[in-house]
Amino acid sequence: MVKVQKKLVDHLGIHTLKTVIGGSLGGMSVIEWMSSFPDASDSFIVIAASYKTSSQIIAFYEVGRNAILADPNYNGGDYYESKHPDNGLTIARMLAHITYLSSHSIEEKFGRNFQNETKAGEYPYANFGPMFAIESYLRYQGKKFVERFDANSYLYLTKTMDIYDATNNAAIPLTDVLKNVKGKSLFISFNSDWHFTPADSWVMVKAMMELGKEVTYVNLDSPYGHDAFLLENNELESIVSSFIKNVRRI
Repeated sequence: MVKVQKKLVDHLGIHTLKTVIGGSLGGMSVIEWMSSFPDASDSFIVIAASYKTSSQIIAFYEVGRNAILADPNYNGGDYYESKHPDNGLTIARMLAHITYLSSHSIEEKFGRNFQNETKAGEYPYANFGPMFAIESYLRYQGKKFVERFDANSYLYLTKTMDIYDATNNAAIPLTDVLKNVKGKSLFISFNSDWHFTPADSWVMVKAMMELGKEVTYVNLDSPYGHDAFLLENNELESIVSSFIKNVRRI
């Protein structure tokens, strides 16, 4: 993916980028830019990302992928002229969305509240429909996702996140991966993110520090988990803006 991006940049005649920035999978892409094309940019911004995905997150994504593959409409991926595997993709999104939230944000927003259609003492055992607000919310997110995303794309993108490991399964020291980086770098994490934890960011920052690189690290306080980098956040905007302004002065 990054090689394709680099080819596009070269094709456009851009010799040096000012900043390469990305969050989550985009942040992984930034790490790959740093290791494969360290001279291509003056700076790099990695947000809520890691140089590898944990086995716990791989497990969540694997269940989601199996939901898609088990959907009768998946048809080996050749479903474009017929019904799409919407049920499988809905379930996959519901499961993944849980990893994007924090336990605090779920509890504060939903708790054990009943959805509007359900009254205390009335339990829909018959069809196992959504009884709690969180159940209804996840179903809504799943159905909303189906309207704007493709199942095959979801399979490949999640598998990409699972497979990626900048150290080639610890065969290459992280310091060797980052040793050729010359520009400034900024790493941002969120304290409630358990998809890509602050520890995931810190291990990269520590490697950069050991190499004597110009690196800045900010761990932001946010109750919104991994989703925090997608939500309006004045602190995040201020930090990124300030960093980019400093880079422009180079």
